[in-house]
Amino acid sequence: MNLICKEDVIMNTGETAFTKGKEYKGYKSTYKDGYNVFPVIKAKNDMGKSHIIRDSTSSELDVFFETHFTKQ
Repeated sequence: MNLICKEDVIMNTGETAFTKGKEYKGYKSTYKDGYNVFPVIKAKNDMGKSHIIRDSTSSELDVFFETHFTKQ
């Protein structure tokens, strides 16, 4: 899925991970917490590192996703 960044995502280190106006490729993946596997959506940031941007089983990241990204 193609995503457009609506607002810069700034890491705790001060680095810009995702830049407003840039397009990113979102993709389905999974996350393991030791025992369970959860479906998530990830995207590679400006530094080429993969980040979970939405958890398909929880609403915890919904505000983050809706604030920073829109589906193209």
